[in-house]
Amino acid sequence: MKLLSLAAVAALAATLFLVPFHTPANGRSADEGPLAEAMEGLQGGMRTLGRLVGDPAKHAEAMEPVRAMQGHVLTAFAHPPEAPEGEDAARYALAFRNQLHSVLGELLALEGALFDGDADAAKQRFGNLNGLKKAGHDRFKVD
Repeated sequence: MKLLSLAAVAALAATLFLVPFHTPANGRSADEGPLAEAMEGLQGGMRTLGRLVGDPAKHAEAMEPVRAMQGHVLTAFAHPPEAPEGEDAARYALAFRNQLHSVLGELLALEGALFDGDADAAKQRFGNLNGLKKAGHDRFKVD
């Protein structure tokens, strides 16, 4: 499990240094670009996992969307949304990245539960992801 964590940290570090941060000056709306694509990928992964996590016979199949979602989190990490007017942009971006850190941790824990064949833990982790999704949308989703 430590190897997975080290790999995730290495991928995150590479993403931060190789992918430029989102800026409002890029001419993109909130509905396009790397952040929007990452969020769409996460949403699709959640729909797929919802059909797989409850069935222990499908846990091996569930590994693929979990790993894809981890990649989407790492992409989103480097592209925080524009801060709402009146909010400190740096603090807002930090809060966004902290939220994504929590999501990545749950995805890694879900992957571990699936790997171990622990259906109860997998369902719990999936529920935790749904809670993080709601909290993230409440805080960061642009209308």
